[in-house]
Amino acid sequence: MAYVYPVKMRATRDILRRRNYMVRKRADLISHVQNTNSQYNQPEYGMNITRKCNREEVLSHFTCSEPFMESGK
Repeated sequence: MAYVYPVKMRATRDILRRRNYMVRKRADLISHVQNTNSQYNQPEYGMNITRKCNREEVLSHFTCSEPFMESGK
């Protein structure tokens, strides 16, 4: 059985749906970075990278003379 939101609550419902999507996407991306770090046999990050202020260390773990994004491949 479906629930029909009242007209006044539909905007709130839409915002909550969008927020839920973004929260899940953020979690997916953070776990992808952590898994990639593990696959490259790099040491674990010294801190929790879910906080924005702790992400400066992440880039230093992946040193490459020609990054994938800049190579045009």
